[in-house]
Amino acid sequence: SDDDENNDGEPDSAYEDPHGSGRMVTSTYGDAERVRMGSALPKFFGGFNNMLTYKNFDLSFYFYFSVGAKVYNYDYATNMHDGSSPGYNLATDALAAWTPDNRYTHVPQYVTNNQSYANELSSRYLEDASYLRLKNITLSYRLPDHSLQKIRMKGLQVYVMGENLFTITGYEGFDPETSINGTTNSTIPGTKVVSLGIKIDL
Repeated sequence: SDDDENNDGEPDSAYEDPHGSGRMVTSTYGDAERVRMGSALPKFFGGFNNMLTYKNFDLSFYFYFSVGAKVYNYDYATNMHDGSSPGYNLATDALAAWTPDNRYTHVPQYVTNNQSYANELSSRYLEDASYLRLKNITLSYRLPDHSLQKIRMKGLQVYVMGENLFTITGYEGFDPETSINGTTNSTIPGTKVVSLGIKIDL
């Protein structure tokens, strides 16, 4: 309607929320209100590191944290297509889809070749990507001086190093550490790496 084009009225598809929120809602995707839901940039971020030494052993670690960024989980949205892409993978959450016996659910009904736009861009797939990650931890051992003299070396150190060994987050996707555009799109997540090494000073 003309009122809708001027953004000063409700669309014809609007009706009162049956859940009692007092707001007007719609089942027509194109008529839904568009609002800003946050930013892909974190509200704050940082890190902390430390090194502990005991005799000839050194233990160093580095934690990184990010708080408040919003990420659109496109990977999850792709796997929650509600039937618009039959034959494609589905997330296990699709098992909770609406049926006559499962009416109280947040997952829409699965309909083959679905045209309801239920899997279109929406806050349904927008997640808080706050996280705390152990980016690096290294345990090393330095051969003592008296042993070095026997083998005629200035220094010998062996170490084991781990990267991205664990992450604490409520984010449901593969990796909350995403690109600056705030979306995931089949990107390779940060991998866990364990390395062994030796450093020799002759």
